[in-house]
Amino acid sequence: MKITAQLDYKSYSKLMASQFYKKFLVICTIIFGVLCLLITVVGIVYLEFGLAHILNYGLSGLLVLLMPYVAVKLKSRRGFDSNKMMQEQIIYEFTSDTIIMTGATFKSEMEWSKVHKVKELKDWFLIYQSKHLMNIIPKKDLDEKVPEFINLITSQKGLIYRLLKK
Repeated sequence: MKITAQLDYKSYSKLMASQFYKKFLVICTIIFGVLCLLITVVGIVYLEFGLAHILNYGLSGLLVLLMPYVAVKLKSRRGFDSNKMMQEQIIYEFTSDTIIMTGATFKSEMEWSKVHKVKELKDWFLIYQSKHLMNIIPKKDLDEKVPEFINLITSQKGLIYRLLKK
């Protein structure tokens, strides 16, 4: 099976943000930021907080909420800009035992047995080469080949995969 895919920064950034905000520590950080803002509102309305408390809790809450967003956007931009191969149009050829990736400046071949895991998201398939390195395939580029691709994934012995429930 052959498909052609190309990533753009906007889609890549959205994907990275969605994956980032699923992490436990990030969720805890967001909850902490919201609590700081709630304390500020309750303090203003019911406890008659002074300006020092309002600034302390309010600014802390805003900073804690904004910092993860800014961090993921900056990291996404640096990651996308520094990986020129990721920006190329890539032709993926999937066989029963290999994945062949061909771009304008590279050709790479990987055995399915060397794939760390495959994860299906609403709009993406992520083929992990290691815990942090992945090939990103937009589902829109698979079109009607999604069922065939899922069958190929599930037919790989020993491959760890997480597919969406239908």
